Amino acid sequence: MPDFFLQNNIDNLSKSATTLSKLGIFAGGVCITFYSLEIGYFPQELSVGDGVLF
Repeated sequence: MPDFFLQNNIDNLSKSATTLSKLGIFAGGVCITFYSLEIGYFPQELSVGDGVLF
């Protein structure tokens, strides 16, 4: 029985981490977009990974 609960908790943790990572990338992209709109300049060499920094 304990092995089942441990595996279930690991699966839930993995799904939560995946969802939070995706939300973080989305939030970073939104921040970059709004900041670029505010300053009136869109950098040409941005990649998806740059959204993670914000």
